[in-house]
Amino acid sequence: MRKKGSAHLEIILSFVIFVGFTAFLLSYLQPIRNANVLEESVLSGFEEHFWEKAGTVFEKVLLNSTAPCKPSELSYNSLQSSEVLDNGFFYIISSPEFDSSLLASCNQSYKLGFLKNQTVLSNKSLSSMESQYNSDYESLKTELGIPSVIDFAVISDEYNMERDISSSSEVRAKEYSALVVYSNGTIETKSFIFKIWK
Repeated sequence: MRKKGSAHLEIILSFVIFVGFTAFLLSYLQPIRNANVLEESVLSGFEEHFWEKAGTVFEKVLLNSTAPCKPSELSYNSLQSSEVLDNGFFYIISSPEFDSSLLASCNQSYKLGFLKNQTVLSNKSLSSMESQYNSDYESLKTELGIPSVIDFAVISDEYNMERDISSSSEVRAKEYSALVVYSNGTIETKSFIFKIWK
């Protein structure tokens, strides 16, 4: 037959084990940290899908020729850059962003310098995305891989995709800089602020 004191000891010991195990789980799983990791993951995925939707190719090459022309090595519509050098050297730029090529194909002999190829943001795509944000927000959110319970905004000095944010919402934001190419051949560095909140 058990004594009364040992029953109390078992209850106290069970309680101590339960509290210790709970404290261990909370410190190991760190639910607050995991919430931050989830938000960082959403922001990272948002940026990746944003680049897929608004990105375009931009090629730049130094051409040595008697006159500016479009070399066959360039893949897209071409323009002559404003950075023209002396002695028959021209910068030629190429991108699908350009509506049409202002240069005829090269018929004379020419030499090319290093062909620089990079992914930049397209002004046309960004303007289209801004229109979609204001007219069909939910489908744009799906295309950008943002969960339905989260809202988003993209802010820059030229493109404004922003909604009202409740004062009770916790906002996570990240700033990015990117090159944007325009149909006239100019390319500018723009800052973008991505925001998500629930």
